[in-house]
Amino acid sequence: MVKNRFIVGNTKSKNIELLVLKSRELYLAFLLGYFDGDGTTGTSRITSGSKKFLLQISEKFNIKNKIYSYKGNHKLYLGAKLFNEMLDNYQNSFYKKRIRLNCRKN
Repeated sequence: MVKNRFIVGNTKSKNIELLVLKSRELYLAFLLGYFDGDGTTGTSRITSGSKKFLLQISEKFNIKNKIYSYKGNHKLYLGAKLFNEMLDNYQNSFYKKRIRLNCRKN
């Protein structure tokens, strides 16, 4: 159900969509905040109940990794380069999850 332009109720996590923001820096800060809440420490993986949300992130950041689905949850690996860019963009994220990742050389 939508109330005051917000999704409310027990299905809200399955219906979220990516916000429209004004700059890449804001998207990176948003994504880092999302990772702080629903990311896996030591990787660049985020989890969501909304596959559409992860598809929107994937398109926005041109992520080539596929989305994995399991028991109603969906997972996307952001990649080390994007993850480290998020860390560089905003220095005050959740310190326990601020682990830089090694980028593969292609």
